[in-house]
Amino acid sequence: MRGWLTKKRLFAFHGWLGLTLGLPLFIICLAGACAVMAPELDRVLHPDMRVTPPADLSARPLPWGTLLEKVREACPGAEVSMMDAADDRGEAWTAVINYSPRDSRLVFFDPFNGEIKSQRTHFNARSFFRIFHKQFYILDGKFWPHGRLIVCSFAIVLLFAAVTGLMFYAGWWKHLFRLRFAKGLRVFLSDLHRFVGVWTFVLAVLFAVTGLWYLTERVMEDLGVAEHDPLPKISEKVRAIRPANNIPLPLDELITRAHGAVPGMRVKTILLGNQPGGALGLWGEGAGFLGDKSDRIYLDSHTGEIVSLAKAEGASFGSKLEGMVNPLHFGRFGGLFTKVIWTAAGFALSAGILAGAYIRWMRTRRMEGGASRAATAWSRASLFLNLLILGLAGVSTVGFIRNQIEGPMNPDRRTRIGESQVGSWQVEAFRHQRDGKPNAGVAFHFISEGEPNFRAAH
Repeated sequence: MRGWLTKKRLFAFHGWLGLTLGLPLFIICLAGACAVMAPELDRVLHPDMRVTPPADLSARPLPWGTLLEKVREACPGAEVSMMDAADDRGEAWTAVINYSPRDSRLVFFDPFNGEIKSQRTHFNARSFFRIFHKQFYILDGKFWPHGRLIVCSFAIVLLFAAVTGLMFYAGWWKHLFRLRFAKGLRVFLSDLHRFVGVWTFVLAVLFAVTGLWYLTERVMEDLGVAEHDPLPKISEKVRAIRPANNIPLPLDELITRAHGAVPGMRVKTILLGNQPGGALGLWGEGAGFLGDKSDRIYLDSHTGEIVSLAKAEGASFGSKLEGMVNPLHFGRFGGLFTKVIWTAAGFALSAGILAGAYIRWMRTRRMEGGASRAATAWSRASLFLNLLILGLAGVSTVGFIRNQIEGPMNPDRRTRIGESQVGSWQVEAFRHQRDGKPNAGVAFHFISEGEPNFRAAH
């Protein structure tokens, strides 16, 4: 290498990245590795999330409409807002139900017989590791940005670390199988760092590039340049001309109409569109490469008319690329095989980052004179930055977990006293715990299929 870009400078920059920003990057990679296999971990921890499918492989799940009624019967007074099919035949399907704006729960049910397996909060291994990996549970604050900006910025660190590491190591292929165990800790950690860097280089770059995509999305949203597409709505003009007793069409009939517009679509997620003007959303696997529920159709549940339609087939390159990011980042496109590889790579990267940071720290301690003082100053500044980020992440995470376990969303903390129907509303009286103290409350649930009439509750 010639000019200013020398191997010595690349080596110094690579080491500086590991020493100053290695600890948060280590935690991000570790959480990401756990997030990939978190759904499988949930099924191990919670047997109610598993089902025994029929021995006949041709047996199909019950119709969506039948399953919806089963959930409603098992959860009186709750509003079903979403239903989701599992990828594996041995996994329970889920529904999201809401007893109140602060009491949202997951219902797990057997799709082959409609049996309700359990009802629990949204807090599980999958949600914890995914959110922690994405944003450290940090929300926008007065003195700090959203956690997604913080976490995704480390994609830049990972990308530079991977590229510079390969650039200054001549004959990197020699480290493919070299791990010397008998020559002391420093030699072993140095070999481990190179070994991991070589074997995980391609996936490390993939993780970094997809992380940069997430970072770009968030920055564009914060700047107002782009935003997530809002859910389609039924216009007030259309709703105003409906008769008072107009009720939605059966769910299975609406799905049949959707299949007429998108033949062969396998519906995997249903958004019931309970809010005023909400459209019924059907998401399914599309024909696009690595499509992740990329066929999406929204219908007016009262008329069956299509409000919005997005198909994977014929979608723009940008839309297809966006649909590929999540499967590539989490290794979901190849089933358990790719998820195991992605998990192993995440754990290996975590170990390699920690080993590299330790090696750099030991080299810093051996420096002399001005170089030693400068390195020590950088180390202290980086330690403060790391502790600031991780301290904020720790406080945010503990607060979230406490809210999930002790808050009113916990079904074990809420006991129904009684209920009665008032016009189009179901009134529920209940007891619940808040801040360790018993409280009582009354909740109104709109149960009619027409539009809410708030005066009917008085």
